[in-house]
Amino acid sequence: MATQQTWYLAWVRQEAALAAAPKAGAGTFQSGKPVYFQQRKRCWIIFDGAATYVAVTTETAVAALKSCRDERGKVRLADGQEALTQRFMEAMAAQGSSFLCRPR
Repeated sequence: MATQQTWYLAWVRQEAALAAAPKAGAGTFQSGKPVYFQQRKRCWIIFDGAATYVAVTTETAVAALKSCRDERGKVRLADGQEALTQRFMEAMAAQGSSFLCRPR
């Protein structure tokens, strides 16, 4: 069973910022498309919800994403947290390694 993680909803604002980051998976991140993200200690994980993900710095995440906000102005949680976490774990397993955020 996967460890529960908290995912937030965002839109890709600047796909070029994500294109420079090494990614896992064959998908692409496109401007205007929804993505899911979580902030970890040393990086941000951005996940397409299917099989592609990247780890980026805070600066890159801020440039690349536009977070969705609820009616109170808080960053919106993604729907289907458990299913997202499961798909993310499957995406990591398909790449043949666990995912680590490394300091620069």
